[in-house]
Amino acid sequence: MISTVIDSINEAICKCFPNAKSFGTTNLLQRDDITIPCEIDKTGEGNPVVVSDANQVMIYHRQIGIASQTITGGSGNYGDSNARFNNTFSMAMFVYWDRKNINLLQDEMFLKIQSSINMFMQDFQPFNSVRTLATGANLNDNAVWNSEYTNNTTYRLPPSAHFMQINYSVTADLRTDCFKCKDCK
Repeated sequence: MISTVIDSINEAICKCFPNAKSFGTTNLLQRDDITIPCEIDKTGEGNPVVVSDANQVMIYHRQIGIASQTITGGSGNYGDSNARFNNTFSMAMFVYWDRKNINLLQDEMFLKIQSSINMFMQDFQPFNSVRTLATGANLNDNAVWNSEYTNNTTYRLPPSAHFMQINYSVTADLRTDCFKCKDCK
């Protein structure tokens, strides 16, 4: 379900950067003593996210955690209505670009992405509403690189490249009446 929100975020960013390469949710996987981010498909297979300057911008996401709360409502708040679930997903977006392709400094890139992903969507199935909000960024290229591609001594960031982590939240009000579990009978 969060993947549909990530698809909307990627679509918004790709409108700003038509030659962007976007990935969905990733996990860090270790292969041959090297840790790399991999996009995990529905079968559980990991497709490595390889940094390349062939595209203007490259982005991928990671789900950090979920906080959930129950919201009750109704005309008098006397417990006369069904409870709703409000989930807040803590997310990280990783953004790579080379200033040779896009002449933007880190703060300019953050502001451009921030203005693209801060959105409010209603009737976004299976949610009543979804709100996304950029909450901060790590602009230290090497620190972000080393946290994602550990023990990788064969490739380093070129001097003109940037790699930053944008933290954001997705707050979703779940519609429990339309949520169907196909495994449940």
